Amino acid sequence: MKAILAIIVMILFSQGLQAQSRAITTAVPYLLLAPDSRGTALGTIGAASSPDAFSMHWNPAKYAFTDKRFGVAVSYTPWYWLLIKDYDPLDLSFGYHSFNLYFKITDRIAIATSMVYFSIGKVTFTDEYGNDLGSFQPYEFNNDVSFSYRINDVFSLGLAGRMIYSDFTRGEYIQGAETSPGISVAMDISAYYQKDISLGSKEGSISWGVNISNIGSKIAYSETQVRKDFIPTNFAAGIGFTTKFNSSNSLTFLADFNKLLVPTPPVYLMDTATGMPVYDPQGNPVIDKGMDPNVSVMRGMIQSWYDAPYGFEEEMKEWSFGIGAEYWFRSIFSARSGIYYENETKGWRRYFTTGLGVRYSYFGFDIAILVPFEETTFNEFNMRSSLIFEIGNRKK
Repeated sequence: MKAILAIIVMILFSQGLQAQSRAITTAVPYLLLAPDSRGTALGTIGAASSPDAFSMHWNPAKYAFTDKRFGVAVSYTPWYWLLIKDYDPLDLSFGYHSFNLYFKITDRIAIATSMVYFSIGKVTFTDEYGNDLGSFQPYEFNNDVSFSYRINDVFSLGLAGRMIYSDFTRGEYIQGAETSPGISVAMDISAYYQKDISLGSKEGSISWGVNISNIGSKIAYSETQVRKDFIPTNFAAGIGFTTKFNSSNSLTFLADFNKLLVPTPPVYLMDTATGMPVYDPQGNPVIDKGMDPNVSVMRGMIQSWYDAPYGFEEEMKEWSFGIGAEYWFRSIFSARSGIYYENETKGWRRYFTTGLGVRYSYFGFDIAILVPFEETTFNEFNMRSSLIFEIGNRKK
């Protein structure tokens, strides 16, 4: 059925997976996509970068450090925008889009909200005889709220809540089972550190950030689904270093490290004669190496640090990282570039990123381009643009 194919395409496209048997898969993988052009251009990183309106995705604790009183931002990513000739680039029902809003209540306290929408376009449903059952546009959506508090001049904490809605099938019957939208609630816990330092005759700053995101309930797409799917709980840690050459020029280096906090797929025992899995008396496949992935969310988070079937070497392969650099001229023009790397057995996303930004008065505009290194990852170059409006005093 084409509906099933659409689901598979959406998941694979979002994660960049290429049928790697050791890759960790989850529901709603779009939650890990970078919503903004700045973070994308830096190598898909932002846990330790300076705060902006898109901090909800990277590290909500950063909002407490913003020097603006109010900010709003939107981003626009039309997938395959260079390849589909009949695609209307102004059709917002297709692609990946984000809206973000924050407000500083006091100098130390900030609240924020964001909304993210993701869709790959319309699909056609058919029954088992090939009869057309109509078209539907699968989509996924989440709405977030956060609270961040700056404890002192250099350290802040953040807490965010998230509602996730994923509708793939419009309630159609698939293989005799009635489907339903997947719904989950989740939270993020984050911390951020930023301190100015002296570099001889120059000024600079150091920063680090940690964000454990999408700690939440599993998702099911049918009331009869026995085993629900994990959402992409993720551990992100980042570091940053900025040097100011003079009052007009500065350069920042950043790095992020990520690990999914969901169980690693085990290796199941196979019957050497038939090549099929061996099942126990309860009808469950017998695990040859690794641990049972059908555990609670909290158990899965803990287990994810040591459950790889092939030991420490495989655990290390589950870490992905991004590195990037950002140059600013007079706090008006910026240029960015970065690299993102993921092991070939764990998703194989490897790409180069670059982008530009401009700030004038209350407004800002950023654009980013992402180019994959290999055809074995998601093969298409794509572009992301972001528009920011902020009120407050800008640091020079």
